[in-house]
Amino acid sequence: MAAEHPNLHVHFSGQYAFSSGPYPYRDQQVVGERLLAAFGADRMLMASDWPWIEFEPGYSNVLGVLDHLLPDISAAERGAIRGATALSLFRF
Repeated sequence: MAAEHPNLHVHFSGQYAFSSGPYPYRDQQVVGERLLAAFGADRMLMASDWPWIEFEPGYSNVLGVLDHLLPDISAAERGAIRGATALSLFRF
């Protein structure tokens, strides 16, 4: 499995493009849960997918998708996925 490689990270974004339903893309919840279980928050990254999401569903909704799809993660895990992982990975 790919997650066995400790230097491999996963990008969890684009739910609007992969979902067959409207925001908050509930059919993508199982994807998020499986990625989190396999990689952990410290190896997950998300992006805003701007400019494609500017008007639908909107930037704030894209940031909030984690609250809907992974509601049980901690604040630290949410912060890691939303940016801390990228900061450490790309050494900003």
